Amino acid sequence: MSMKSKRSRRRRRETIIFTILILVTLVILGYFFFDTNVVIHAQDEEIQVTNIDDEYEEAKATWLGIDISNLIEKDGEVDFQKPGKYVVKYHVKFSTKSCEKTVVVKDAMPPEITLVGKSDVVVQNISEYEELGYEAKDNVDGDITGRVKANMKQVTDNYYEIEYYVEDSSGNKSTCIRKVMVNAGTVFLTFDDGPSEEITPEILDILKEKNVKATFFLVGYGENKEEIVKRIYDEGHSIGLHGFSHDYSVIYQSVDALMNNFMTLQEMVKTTTGGYESNLIRFPGGTSNTVSRNYCVGIMSQATVKAGEYGYVYFDWNVDSNDAGGAKTADEIYQNVISGIQPGRNNVVLMHDSSGHTATKDALEKIIDYCILNGYQIKSITEDTVPVTHNPNN
Repeated sequence: MSMKSKRSRRRRRETIIFTILILVTLVILGYFFFDTNVVIHAQDEEIQVTNIDDEYEEAKATWLGIDISNLIEKDGEVDFQKPGKYVVKYHVKFSTKSCEKTVVVKDAMPPEITLVGKSDVVVQNISEYEELGYEAKDNVDGDITGRVKANMKQVTDNYYEIEYYVEDSSGNKSTCIRKVMVNAGTVFLTFDDGPSEEITPEILDILKEKNVKATFFLVGYGENKEEIVKRIYDEGHSIGLHGFSHDYSVIYQSVDALMNNFMTLQEMVKTTTGGYESNLIRFPGGTSNTVSRNYCVGIMSQATVKAGEYGYVYFDWNVDSNDAGGAKTADEIYQNVISGIQPGRNNVVLMHDSSGHTATKDALEKIIDYCILNGYQIKSITEDTVPVTHNPNN
């Protein structure tokens, strides 16, 4: 082989080697330039996830401000349906850049207890109470009814509470209460001489909030009060007749005058309510009033018989709030009522919702709470209610 050929081959090898060195150098420099300018973004090293099904932001990567998140490789997954600690590793391809994130999934949702049957139960004797049942479910543990613990405690002589308690595997707790009342008797809240524009609507608001029904013995009213009467009827309260007039000198002139007084109001209520015909009556002053003697001797003895002939059922009271007498404050009215209520009987409470009886309205909520707490059922009077009556004194 000639010297010329040998030199030519040597130059080609040197060129190839030089080219390779240049390429390697460029690759190294390029890799170094790329790797140096890669930035991996992880929001936090450790994320506390407070709820099942929450999400966290995955790591991102940029190169010279250009998003290259598609080059990220991820190792590890987070199960957001299962509490625990998860490690997720991120690595950018063609780079030395990587990061690691620990994700802690926490179950912060408490289990739910559902009572079977009513949450307020009335029994005749506490020994008669039988557990109605309950269910407990958790978003992670599923059915945990078997973990429920129930504890009954006596609050008053006639009122008990059963507390149901459950805890899930994450330590979340739930409780609920069932109220058990031993039926001490029945209370009928009655209001005379209304409706009034200022007091009756507020009394109706309280009754509605407390989910309690009462009885309103109405007197004659004008068009401006028709909506109040409709509301009494529409909200399920009983309407009784106290008489179109409350003027003793007019209504107690004769038995016929007294019956006509009820009949006039009966027709008015029937028109206002669209057909409701009340047969419940309360004599002005009560059956035992003596003022009627001034106008017709013996009228009350006659009226009790005549009322039945007209199809009326008359009611007096056995608990007097005295809100039309000496009781001027809400506390006095409250004390009169609770001291008059007795267990084991029908307690018919006399109150008034006519203009000026603000103290009665102010005492009402506390009276209702007392009755409920002490095991009394609160009802409205119906034609089937056993009447509470006074003996006629005239």
